Amino acid sequence: MKISIFAMAAACSLLFMSASNAADVSVGATASDWSGVYIGASVGYGAASFDGITDTSEGTEQGGNDKNSTWMSGDLQDGLTYGGYTGFNIDNSGIVFGLEADFGGAEFSETTADEAGTDIDTHDLDWIGTFRGRVGGTYENTLLYMTGGVALAGSTFESTNDAGDVDEKTGTDDLLSFGYVVGAGLEHRFHENVSLRLEGLYYGAMNKHTYNVDELHSDMDSGDYAKIDGMIQVRAGLGYHF
Repeated sequence: MKISIFAMAAACSLLFMSASNAADVSVGATASDWSGVYIGASVGYGAASFDGITDTSEGTEQGGNDKNSTWMSGDLQDGLTYGGYTGFNIDNSGIVFGLEADFGGAEFSETTADEAGTDIDTHDLDWIGTFRGRVGGTYENTLLYMTGGVALAGSTFESTNDAGDVDEKTGTDDLLSFGYVVGAGLEHRFHENVSLRLEGLYYGAMNKHTYNVDELHSDMDSGDYAKIDGMIQVRAGLGYHF
């Protein structure tokens, strides 16, 4: 649910602040110069919340029942994430500024149906990409940072009406969603050119995709929509610095 996503994001922020206090960060005590270009690969775990409805009129017309419409639950759907990243840093006496872009796959999906089980909607999140700024401080070979920017996500929405019936109708739509991303992380250089990182990210304010009457199939109504409500991701990365 929406509240659960924000609670998870808040927990990641608290963990970051606790780590910062525990490390007693001193930006003047750096043993590594973080300036330069880097690339890396990451793997993680996360969850997404989907919103949407099809066959809206079933719940609004005279004698209608919301149970005859097909609703996305809004519950968290968890799964693996994986991908790569690249960026560059400027190290100014232990205060590090940078820009980073990443792209990867995700295994988040929800399938839901109306009360009869014949009208079925599936929303699959296929990939996520971001372009973010980073700012942080170093302590010896460790960088603690905050990050934020814009996010893009590709997903597939499929709606089926009268599943299993001779009148079965299915429509599919490839969606491009955009919003913001914020997070925090810790990165440690254990070699001049190699680092390990752990970061948490929250993605929000994804745009809504609305449909016209009969757009995906003949049972679609004006006001039907699909949306990625929000995402949370925790991932580890291995980077190489040039």
